[in-house]
Amino acid sequence: MVINGSGDTYIGPGGIGATSILIDNTTSTVTIGASSFTNYKVFGTNTDVKLAVVGFATFTQNVYFGQDWVITGGGDGIFGLYYTSPLDPVPGGVKQWGYVRATGAGTTALVLSCPGYAGAPETTGRIEVTPTVTNVLGALSVSGALSKGSGSFRIAHPILEGKDLVHSFIEGPRADLIYRGTVTLAGGTATVNLDSEYGLAPGTWNALCRNPQVWVTSDTGWTQCRGSVSNGVLTINAKTSTCTETVSWLVVAERQDAHMYNTDWTDENSFLRFHFQPQVILETSERAFYDYFIRQDIKIDYLHIDGDHSYEGFKKDFELYSTIMSENGIITIHDVDQKYHDTFVVTENAKQDFVPFDGPAKYIKELEKNNDWNLVNLKNFSMFDKKPTSTGLAILTRK
Repeated sequence: MVINGSGDTYIGPGGIGATSILIDNTTSTVTIGASSFTNYKVFGTNTDVKLAVVGFATFTQNVYFGQDWVITGGGDGIFGLYYTSPLDPVPGGVKQWGYVRATGAGTTALVLSCPGYAGAPETTGRIEVTPTVTNVLGALSVSGALSKGSGSFRIAHPILEGKDLVHSFIEGPRADLIYRGTVTLAGGTATVNLDSEYGLAPGTWNALCRNPQVWVTSDTGWTQCRGSVSNGVLTINAKTSTCTETVSWLVVAERQDAHMYNTDWTDENSFLRFHFQPQVILETSERAFYDYFIRQDIKIDYLHIDGDHSYEGFKKDFELYSTIMSENGIITIHDVDQKYHDTFVVTENAKQDFVPFDGPAKYIKELEKNNDWNLVNLKNFSMFDKKPTSTGLAILTRK
């Protein structure tokens, strides 16, 4: 052991600079008790070499463990831990393989990512934790999909001291949401606005849910009741119109928000992918386009147009909805045969109410000249004298 006049202290051969302690190829342990220190180093090839700091310590540079693991500091409250893989040996490289960062700047957050290394693609959104039991103290927010083998809640038992209470999650093949409550009937009926009941913005429930099912039971009598949901409003009717009983209701509905439609944790043959219930939208096609399809970023695989048959109305429907077709989407258009319209017999007493319906037939002629579409026009007018005649059907796909 040598202490020279410059303040260097050596244990073992050699020297490493001022105000340093060198332990070389030994199994010794050095404990430094101090509130802070600068430039103390434990250095050697033996795995039993250890450094213990009793109290507080400040590191202004990287701390290396062996040849691979590095703890690094940074500005703005950033603490980094990463592994310098042999595939990416550049010291201090930007986002080395296995990068872990904890930051408290502005928010308290832990960021774990695998940004990739030289010659390998970036891997994001995947965290593997060992051992198998990991405790998260505090709230955990997951913005993407969360998959698990099983799940439960565990809380301190409400009446048994020193015990925990464990309940399993409710799970099923549908992405169901549950709503329940009570209401008192007046004149045998009651309505519940599900947005207002749960403090949701107007229209939220209808945009979030589909395929609702309702269960109703009387709490104060024996009158039979039933319920239904339309546009986010639950309507309950009793068998007798004078019923004033209090009833309990339960509504179960499936999520239909954009996240569920775009989820990547099911394959293309999943129940969630192709078992969809029809939705009835009681709005004009233009309002439905903006307030339902655009707002939820819904793409259409198959579109059948058979609405407004005026030229202007049909043109608007086509020009709107053709913009949100999926890549291989198919459009069919009804009533495209101009001959059917022109030879249609209108009786005298119906002429005052007759409205021309040749808008699709006129617009389809423009589409036949449009190089953006593949178009097949199916007609059978006058082909079979003794059989009903079709009004015409066009099938389109985008080129």
